Amino acid sequence: MGCMTALVMVAAFAAPPPTLEEIVALARGGAPAIALHLLDAHQQDPNLAQAAWAAAERERIHILAAAAEWRALDARVAALPETLPAPFLDWAAERRAEALLQVGDGQGARAVLRTLVWTTPTDTDALRAWRLLIVRSYQSDGNRDAALAALRRYAQDYGADDPMLGRLHAEVLLAAGRPDAALEAIGEVDDPLRWVALLHADPANAGTAFERSVRLGSARDTAAGQRRGAWGVAARAARVMGNDAAVVAALERALQTDPGNDLVPAAVDSTAPELWEAYRAWGGALGNASRLIVGIDEGWLAAAGAIAAREPAQARALYARVATDTDDPATAAAAHARLGALIEAEPGGAVVLAALYLDGGLFAEPEAIPAAVRHRVVEPVLRNGDFAVGAQLLADLDAAPEGADALEWGLWRARVLVLGGRRAAGKAALDALLDAHNDYDADRLLQVLFELQAAGAHAEALPLFARIYAREGNELQLRREVLYWMADSWRALDDFSEAARFYLRSAQLADPYAMDQWAQTARFQAADALERAGLLSDAASLLQALLNATPDPARRAQLQHRIDALTRREAGAAR
Repeated sequence: MGCMTALVMVAAFAAPPPTLEEIVALARGGAPAIALHLLDAHQQDPNLAQAAWAAAERERIHILAAAAEWRALDARVAALPETLPAPFLDWAAERRAEALLQVGDGQGARAVLRTLVWTTPTDTDALRAWRLLIVRSYQSDGNRDAALAALRRYAQDYGADDPMLGRLHAEVLLAAGRPDAALEAIGEVDDPLRWVALLHADPANAGTAFERSVRLGSARDTAAGQRRGAWGVAARAARVMGNDAAVVAALERALQTDPGNDLVPAAVDSTAPELWEAYRAWGGALGNASRLIVGIDEGWLAAAGAIAAREPAQARALYARVATDTDDPATAAAAHARLGALIEAEPGGAVVLAALYLDGGLFAEPEAIPAAVRHRVVEPVLRNGDFAVGAQLLADLDAAPEGADALEWGLWRARVLVLGGRRAAGKAALDALLDAHNDYDADRLLQVLFELQAAGAHAEALPLFARIYAREGNELQLRREVLYWMADSWRALDDFSEAARFYLRSAQLADPYAMDQWAQTARFQAADALERAGLLSDAASLLQALLNATPDPARRAQLQHRIDALTRREAGAAR
């Protein structure tokens, strides 16, 4: 039996839609794009209560935030109807403000937060949180004076002993170039902001700042945002100490740490361009120490290759220096490929690699990244549910990477292209696979075609379904299923007469008079399509045949009701 038979036969004539819990489980299991698509269908149910709709929307916002889809989250919340419950709207607006802060839009976040503050009549914990976010919005815009003024008003209203106030005050003071005041504001706490303030107050404190930050970053119970900030401070301290190796190591640890929804202050955060610069600085120093000649790329590549096994960090620095300095595209591609392989081999390296090549500023578009690196970068991108970027990375990579099964990889690539919005490219990739391979797994291919359908690419899916149907050796049940899914696509294209034809072909393929469970399901769908096509007598005739074959009283009553309604409609049309 083919891969989707069970889904259709769960009930007599239709599979039940997934529950909200099932959709959330998909998102948490690494399939956020599919979960969001299913949420669309879930929330379109006209019988869904407002509270249930809001619960689904809350999960959507969580999914978007987990995937760092800040712009999508902003647009979604901005379009929410005002008729939803006020507590939910307030919660969603706060998430929108946080999303805007994540993309550096302090003014936009402030506009959202001010509306919340003005419409909150009483002193609540939420109000305090919103006012602190307003301070952070000024900080995001670089308006230190306004941030300090807002902090003073907050301290006057709520007291100066609020721990969150101390951290935010220190952050603002650091940005204003007042590290001594920042140390006083944050107090005796183990926090990256304290250690960076100590470093800025006196460079002689670099050793202490480094040691304390490494300890905090390595502790198991350190929160993600704090961990990333701690490694960022360690990198700054190591730079002051002139320790290139420690700078690189700390930045790699920082970039492999996903802060989640934590807002990491700029004073302690790290960026991919910083890691490129650290690689280059260390690589240059190593090259000078080894008397490598600038411009003789072969010498640098040979030196990196010679130490890659025993000193991979040094080799990464040398490869990075060559990759960013050479004028020869082939040499650059080779250096990037070797650098990518060494980074990926480290714990958490795939995440660092994605940040380095997608956010490092070296390449304007993902398509410009060397092919060998794109093969490595795409997996962590997809784990975050970013199929659009994944599709960009794979768009022109027709050949499977070395060691990969060409058919398996090709099916996977086609799926990414489809989910990433490149439906035509996905269809072309599948066509090419079918041209090149006769031994494909039809069930695996069908999964990709179902995703084409889910993406609305029914015109692209139909000829591919037809190729599977025509393939010699496919079992009867699989061919019945393929006809059924083709009918679904014709229905989605609003060609209801053609949909009815294919549903009936699915029902009758084994036996023109078949009334097994599959045939009944297909005949019922054919009747529905005929009704939509205006062919009421044909629809009634099919339902009558189902009635004659159905022993269940409840189902018989439903079918009879549909037949009577069709008969009345046809009689009315005749008059």
